Amino acid sequence: MRFGIKSQNMDDISRSLRISKKTLYNYAKDKNDLVDNAIKVYIENIQKEVSTEIAQGVNAIDENHRVTQYVHSKFKEMHPSVLFDLEKYHPEALRHLEKHKEDFVLNCVKNNLERGIEEGLYRNNLNVDLLARIHVSSTDLLHGSALQLAANLSFAQAFLEYFRYHIRGIASDKGIEYLNQQIKNGNYEF
Repeated sequence: MRFGIKSQNMDDISRSLRISKKTLYNYAKDKNDLVDNAIKVYIENIQKEVSTEIAQGVNAIDENHRVTQYVHSKFKEMHPSVLFDLEKYHPEALRHLEKHKEDFVLNCVKNNLERGIEEGLYRNNLNVDLLARIHVSSTDLLHGSALQLAANLSFAQAFLEYFRYHIRGIASDKGIEYLNQQIKNGNYEF
C-alpha cells in the first residue's frame, strides 16, 4: 500500500520482511497470490476498525465523521498507483475490494443514514439506497483524483469539504446546527 504494487517484486518484499524468498513462497505461490491475500487481510482489518468506530455509541453525524477520519487515514497511507496496479495486474484482488464496497461499505452507509433519520439529525425524506450509493461512489472519485488538485486542495482538505457537503445535504436543521457547533469547536478536523 505504501510503495505501490507493480514497483515491488518478491525480492523487495522478502527483503522488507527480513525473510528469504523461499520462505515467502511458502506462504504465497506467486506475487498475484500474495497481493490477493494481502488485500483480503487489508479488508478484514478495515472492517474490524470501522465496526469498532461504529460501536462507539456516538450519534450518526459523529459516527460518520469518525469513520470518515479512519477511511481518510487509510487513503493517505495508500500509494496513488495501488488502485491502478490492482485494476491492471490483479483484477481478482480488485474484485475483493469492489465486493467489500458493495457489501460492507454500502451497508454501513445505509445503516448510518437510517440511524441519522431516527435520531432526527438527518432529513426524514432521504432515499437511503440512492444516497448510500452516491456516497460510496463520491469517495472513490475523491481518491487519487485530479479534483482536489484542480481546486488546490490537499486530499485531507478535499475530504473535509466532501464530508461537510455530504452532511449538509442529508442533515435536518437539528443536524446542521450540530455540525456547525462541532466545526466551530474544532472537533471535526482531519
